[in-house]
Amino acid sequence: MKFLTDLMLGRLTRFLRIFAYDTVYAKDLESKNNIPVPDEELVKFANKENRIILTKDKLLSRKAAPNSLFLEGENVYEYLKQIKIRFKNDFKYKAEKARCSVCNHTLFRIENKEDVKDLVNEGTYNHINEFFRCSNRTCNKIYWYGTHIEDILLKIKKIEID
Repeated sequence: MKFLTDLMLGRLTRFLRIFAYDTVYAKDLESKNNIPVPDEELVKFANKENRIILTKDKLLSRKAAPNSLFLEGENVYEYLKQIKIRFKNDFKYKAEKARCSVCNHTLFRIENKEDVKDLVNEGTYNHINEFFRCSNRTCNKIYWYGTHIEDILLKIKKIEID
């Protein structure tokens, strides 16, 4: 399942990417002049790429129907719950399947921990043994399973119970 998120859903975009969902953020489609992409173009792009539009904009949701979901509320966990209910999505974390939260590219496992020694802080380096890197050479962001992921997973588990 692939998504396109509107400009109001930057945090949700990052979460979906962490959970391995190929997610394009509308801001990433803007021109170099930071001109937002018109709704009609977003719908065209989503249809061409077979993406579901996730939006806080009722009008955009109507334009993209039935391939859209209008999200209510103000909390990323509320949004995840709505997505889970509508599409029966599973939000389980697997680092080897996750996507870069910044640019949406795939990640690859760093074979030699020494390769990141100068790229992460010393505490992280000393306590983490498995690192991943974005496959986009202009991004190259480093990832690892840390307390931030544990916190997200605990909150996800809570919304599944409620």
